[in-house]
Amino acid sequence: MNKAKIKLNDYSRILLSETAPGDVPIIFTNNWFYQKIKNKNHKNQSIQDIINYVFERKNLDDISIPMRYRIRKDDISYRHLGLIHPAQQINIIEFYKAYSDQILLYCSKSSFSIRRPAKVASSYFIPNKLQESRSLKSTSAERLSDEKKFRHSTSYFAYDRHTKLHQFFEDEEFFNLEGKYTDFWSIDISKCFDSIYSHSITWATKGKFRTKSLRVKDTFGSIFDRLMQRANFNETNGIVIGNEVSRIFAEIILQDVDCKAKSMLTDKGLQESEDYDVRRYVDDYFIFASSPETCQKVLDVIEDALRAYKLFINTQKTKKIQKPFITGITRGKLATSNALTELYDLLFLTEDDKPVVSNVKIRSTYSVVKSFINKIKASCHDDKETYYVMTGYIISALTNKIKYIYNSAPEILNSQDFSSYRSAFVIILKIAFHLFSIHPSFHNSRKLSMLSYISFNFFEQHFPEEEKTIKLLINSFIKDFFESGKFKQSLDSANNYFPIEFSNLLFVSRNMGSDYLLNHRQIKSIFDLDGAKKRRHNFLEQEENSDYFQLTSLLYYIGNEPEYNRIKDEAIKEISFRLTNLESLHKDAKICYLLLDSISCPFIPVKNRKSWSSKLYETIKMHKPTTLQADEFFHSISDEQWFISWHYPDLWNTLEKKELQFEY
Repeated sequence: MNKAKIKLNDYSRILLSETAPGDVPIIFTNNWFYQKIKNKNHKNQSIQDIINYVFERKNLDDISIPMRYRIRKDDISYRHLGLIHPAQQINIIEFYKAYSDQILLYCSKSSFSIRRPAKVASSYFIPNKLQESRSLKSTSAERLSDEKKFRHSTSYFAYDRHTKLHQFFEDEEFFNLEGKYTDFWSIDISKCFDSIYSHSITWATKGKFRTKSLRVKDTFGSIFDRLMQRANFNETNGIVIGNEVSRIFAEIILQDVDCKAKSMLTDKGLQESEDYDVRRYVDDYFIFASSPETCQKVLDVIEDALRAYKLFINTQKTKKIQKPFITGITRGKLATSNALTELYDLLFLTEDDKPVVSNVKIRSTYSVVKSFINKIKASCHDDKETYYVMTGYIISALTNKIKYIYNSAPEILNSQDFSSYRSAFVIILKIAFHLFSIHPSFHNSRKLSMLSYISFNFFEQHFPEEEKTIKLLINSFIKDFFESGKFKQSLDSANNYFPIEFSNLLFVSRNMGSDYLLNHRQIKSIFDLDGAKKRRHNFLEQEENSDYFQLTSLLYYIGNEPEYNRIKDEAIKEISFRLTNLESLHKDAKICYLLLDSISCPFIPVKNRKSWSSKLYETIKMHKPTTLQADEFFHSISDEQWFISWHYPDLWNTLEKKELQFEY
């Protein structure tokens, strides 16, 4: 394994990890945008004109409107996210370029924080030949201790100390804290990102009273404040949720909260590492002490420090545990790990330190699946939250196992191996799809998409004469889900908004081939074009709207299949309604993303795409194009991809890069 240096002057790489949410449909990516911004002086003048007009908005005071949307959190609640306008993402590049050192400085103050940027990432991993050709990448952000294992830079900064919360609970540090203290409390900040007052960044960097008295405009804090406001339609209450920039903004504020709390505790005679310890992961605090009274004192002080920033504790989520520090999730994970080990022992053997499928004949795959699921249910003791967490843990574990099988399998497998591999893959897919039906979260849908994609590719490569078997199985699982009561309940509760967490499965189905598409009735139900028609006149006014994802996902799914032309015509009509007026193209993210990706969509007839490109030309040039100008402009931009990866073979590469995207 070799390590290569990142080009540190390639600040455009910020677009790959810092500015867009990870919770977007798997066909959405900033890769194409990154390539265009990185290569600024384009020979293609039309592309350069678009960049200059739409993206290169140098004035920090230019307001932009993020595209707000939501994804499912659980049965009754959602996460509300925002996709920042591309122009504002470029402003973020300039901010990082100028202030990376200050970001690192203000994120280094707290001894409580266990997830903070610690330095600018400097290297990535170059894979060996096998990994280059077949491997999927790792799933975490860069860590200081092991940056070398990543092929691509997963984040602009390298992070210390943990990039996922579960790493803390599995770390020796937590083990030592359990040995040292008798009491462990966990507390959560209520609606942290929604509640952050953007001006408070200056309180964290310069002090509240000094800031209010001086009102300096060009300090690090004031510039960061304006950047976040302009990305959020000039709002000062709340910041755009979902991107890494917002998490860094919150981290700077919470680092100051930590320091103030620590100082107040010292004034009360409580010493860190002697009387108590506190760890904070983003907006979750973990208090360790040797008595409930001390935990309460620490909690009271943290509450006071947060209140100064208009932030408050969600008392309903406070958990108080005495030694041993075992929660329902801890118990569930221990039992789940054992169940997975037993499953793997049944399905796989190890030869030359590599897993191979066991040739033990399995009489009933259903019995194996049922036994495994029952063990998981029993470990959760009617604890729905724990069961939901375990679904994600198991789907991720199964996906990683299948990745390993895929990467380590011999180049050639004998036909007599087919039965054993089929049984193993069928059991894993049945378990994963069942658990997804229990908790169809966005994270689970992305992992399940990866698992499904690897599975049918494995059979295409090794057992091409039998690939239809596994494709039909995956297709039946997908159809069953979309006909299930769980999906219908999700559609009803979505209140006419497109549930994008379900679209990922459809993209995988699309890549299996046209024989595996859903029928007209199912497609119209899932993509809800009737709902889109009702919303068409409120497209610009609606604060939260996922029409862009809905329409582009539909077009990707039906492609150029002639039997879906009527549905396609309806979708194109809805796009045209939404692109009637392009006056706010340079500031409204919804219009920007929808316009550029609709022009580049190869499944939309040229006459429609050319009509929209002519409107774009008129908006940029401030005059209508001649016929020749309209033709030349369209032909020079029509094959360019912007944010949606329209070409089906790209899905594999996009999925790989999604695995690297920063999660927390």
